Amino acid sequence: MTRENENLLKICKSLNIKNDSASEELTDNIISEIEKIKQENYELNAFIEESADSIHIADGNGVTLRVNQVFEKAAGLTRDKIIGKNVSLLEGTAYYPSIAKIAIKEKRKLTMLQWSSTGVNAIVTSTPIFNEKGRITRVVTNGRLVKELVLLNEYFNNLKNNRELKPEAEQSEFIYKNRAMQDLMNLVEHIAMVESGIIITGESGTGKSRIAKYIHHQSPRCKQRFVEINCAAIPESLMESELFGYEMGAFTGAKKGGKQGLIELANKGTLFLDEIGDMPLSMQSKLLQVIQNRQITRVGGETPRQIDVQIISATHKNLENMIKEGTFRLDLYYRLNVVQIHIPALRERFEDIPPLIEYFIKKFNQKYEKSIIISNEVINIMGSYEWPGNIRQLENFVEKLVIMNQTGLVTMEDLSLTELVEHKGKEKPVSFNQIGPLKEALEETEKQLILNAYQSLNSSYKVAKALNISQSAAHRKIQKYWKGK
Repeated sequence: MTRENENLLKICKSLNIKNDSASEELTDNIISEIEKIKQENYELNAFIEESADSIHIADGNGVTLRVNQVFEKAAGLTRDKIIGKNVSLLEGTAYYPSIAKIAIKEKRKLTMLQWSSTGVNAIVTSTPIFNEKGRITRVVTNGRLVKELVLLNEYFNNLKNNRELKPEAEQSEFIYKNRAMQDLMNLVEHIAMVESGIIITGESGTGKSRIAKYIHHQSPRCKQRFVEINCAAIPESLMESELFGYEMGAFTGAKKGGKQGLIELANKGTLFLDEIGDMPLSMQSKLLQVIQNRQITRVGGETPRQIDVQIISATHKNLENMIKEGTFRLDLYYRLNVVQIHIPALRERFEDIPPLIEYFIKKFNQKYEKSIIISNEVINIMGSYEWPGNIRQLENFVEKLVIMNQTGLVTMEDLSLTELVEHKGKEKPVSFNQIGPLKEALEETEKQLILNAYQSLNSSYKVAKALNISQSAAHRKIQKYWKGK
């Protein structure tokens, strides 16, 4: 008999369990059950500690009871500095935001994007556990690093031959080869499940609205409405009634029976606030209340109405500067900007211009029942243009080429008809008015290609990819020409 079993027998005797055959059988059963519990605890501990996900367990008040090694590494803290601490105290130092705190407050399961103090991003889920009285006794939070999810997604993308046009996104017309766009779309697929605020930044014409619609179509709310509001297009005097709706008699000209507002119309679905930077300050505070309280009150009404919407916002403005200037609320910014997606300008993804041109040519040939072809010379010229209006400008430009062409082939002569502005800042093409050594001419051509590419891309990796050379060769040539300018 082991020492542990001897100790258990002593405990049985202290509990007046007699040392007869029946008592011995009872003692054996107790020992067996305890061994079983020990084994289960051992397995549970191993599952938690060896999990690929970060795991954090708190009580119903948010006090940390347990974490695993993955959580320690992501938070940059040892568990002795975490256990016993309330999640509210850890928020902002170990991670942000605290999903567990929100889950306790709202008494529901949540999935959100979370940042850690080490700069690691993770998709995190907090699940409250209730007792028979409906009180939260534990909150289990697990997270998977976004980096790992992106790698998994890239792996499966490669199995599909690195598709350029996503089948699920055909209506959004996503065409790209650019690496930054690949990473962006991989991230978008994962955060479509996130219920927290998403803000999309980027210049006008980059496709912010299309990204928002794509997120909606990939989210659990895809069968509900997607309501788009352009904050810059609604007069300030009408914005409140448009967003919140109004009751009958709220003002002169109000419809009989009142009117449902756009926020209420998006209930259970997605609300897309385009050009959020143009929303007046007075409306910003009311929008913040909607987000915090999950309810609205129509103009002229007194009864709050519960709403459940996923809010995606977009802007081409610098909201951080607007906050400093006092024209945008910091607290609203934090609510909207839980997850940020930045869409690169078209001049930053020049390799996407030719496939986009091809796509738009097919689109407008079909629309106008034509068979227009664009010459390679024209495509090269269009590929060197900065396109300040981004994809929207390129699409309109190609449409104009198709409409105006009468020969079936778009040549350099057709470009003058559309008044395409020359790309400013680029050096003039290399030209030689006299015969000279071929070696010098080739070196001058190479120099201009390297300088133009590096000035535009600012990366030896991108230069190598664009010019179809090795990265080491690109680095060496950049050092040779760029440093010697």
